[in-house]
Amino acid sequence: MTKKPMVIARIPPGQSLELFSTLCAFFGSALDGCLISQGNGLDIAADLAMGPDTSERDVVVALRRATRKLNKGLPAAVAEDEPGDDDLVLNHMSATDTGVVFGIGGAQEVACDLAAHLLQSFIPAMEQMGAENYLSWDLLDPDTQERYSLIAVKPRGLTPHEARQRADDEAARLRALLVANGIDPDGGGA
Repeated sequence: MTKKPMVIARIPPGQSLELFSTLCAFFGSALDGCLISQGNGLDIAADLAMGPDTSERDVVVALRRATRKLNKGLPAAVAEDEPGDDDLVLNHMSATDTGVVFGIGGAQEVACDLAAHLLQSFIPAMEQMGAENYLSWDLLDPDTQERYSLIAVKPRGLTPHEARQRADDEAARLRALLVANGIDPDGGGA
């Protein structure tokens, strides 16, 4: 049986990069060999973990030693200790064949992550409802009462806007053909 890394801390999506990097630095200083590992893509952006051969006892001893040092007194604060105005957050972290992908961003990144999770529901719903190329849900913003549509389009399908454009183009082509043949497209005769 393969041993799993020992998770020391779980980082939820949406934590500021400053907090995330500070935690990494703290645990990295206190625990020799502390690593960052990918989260689950849902409610865990990343884990701080120790290798599978590290014992819990060794981790507890190292953290208690670090706590004793901190309790003896912290050095005076310096300007570098103050957090900046950076509003970037860590949304996810995942391993790929070529390295690690960090999902870093603000509201747009969170929306993209949410859309990826929603797509997992949209695909079965499209199958169940027999949607040929797209499926949409109308949503109401509770604050403004504005209506929004959430649309999932199959990779080779047309969005409602694209389908409308195609129909408008075809109507324009047919109108031109009627005019070219001396027929009034509005029914007024030749």
